[in-house]
Amino acid sequence: MDWSIIHPEITAVSEQKFRNGHLADAVESALKQANKRVKEYVKAETGEERDGASLMTHAFSLKRPIIKLDDLDTETGRNIQQGYMQIFAGAMTGIRNPKAHHNIQLERERAVHFLYLASLLMCKLDEAGIPPLTRAEREVVTQAELNEIAAENYNRAHHQLEEVYEKLSARLQPSRRRLLDWGHSVWQVFCDLHAELVASAYEGGTIWPLIYNKEKERLATARISELESLLEDENAT
Repeated sequence: MDWSIIHPEITAVSEQKFRNGHLADAVESALKQANKRVKEYVKAETGEERDGASLMTHAFSLKRPIIKLDDLDTETGRNIQQGYMQIFAGAMTGIRNPKAHHNIQLERERAVHFLYLASLLMCKLDEAGIPPLTRAEREVVTQAELNEIAAENYNRAHHQLEEVYEKLSARLQPSRRRLLDWGHSVWQVFCDLHAELVASAYEGGTIWPLIYNKEKERLATARISELESLLEDENAT
């Protein structure tokens, strides 16, 4: 997933959820963000409050559009307007609503497709001059939620590290396996102490768990690379 080409408002609400494996939640948040951006603009322009497909057909109506995506005096412009009206409305009915109302599991590839679609919708709103959501209007993520995400990321990295460690251990002779065990035990102590050192600058703050777990994730990721390199050498012999 190349987040560098995803619209920043989608990245802000979906990237961490996607990375943590909450694929359906990531897609739902992305489409909610697109819906909210149109909703806030329509409300500011007309005082009306609509949602979902009804909002989209109203906002992009060919007869009395609140948001114009092209020159409606031309057939091409009208086709673009109608086409995107249907895409916006369809995304709400066919993708956002099922995600919001049912516990649906998504494959990673399909989630990527949906996130690119949400990003496209946001880019079309940019092109139409629709202002981005203000900070107060965006989906709020609490510090507690960020701390939980950081802990989940570390736990995932730790699990991957243990898998690589077990594979490498199984390939080594007893004398070398003992060296690996001792070295790994020392590394684990270092990892804990170093993460505490880094996080100690935030001692007593609500951000401490975030800093601590992010540093442990960083160290675990580096350790995975080291052990994978050793495993490749063993497999090559």
